[in-house]
Amino acid sequence: MSKLTSEQIEAARISCQELYNQERFESAVAAYQQQLNNIPNDPELLLGLGNALIALNRPEEALLHYEKILKIYPNYEKD
Repeated sequence: MSKLTSEQIEAARISCQELYNQERFESAVAAYQQQLNNIPNDPELLLGLGNALIALNRPEEALLHYEKILKIYPNYEKD
């Protein structure tokens, strides 16, 4: 697989976030999971996935993704 450009990564983040913003949380979860297959360990995608899981009342799953962010990026802060 070829390396994605920063523009492609940002487009992936935006497409997932749009589903979340439309409150299509199940679709957002699926989209975030698919993008994480292509862009593993991306903190913005992990955060979005966690947030979508929270919206679906799945906090235990969400916590796993939040913890993963902090394990990989101990000083991570959302802009």
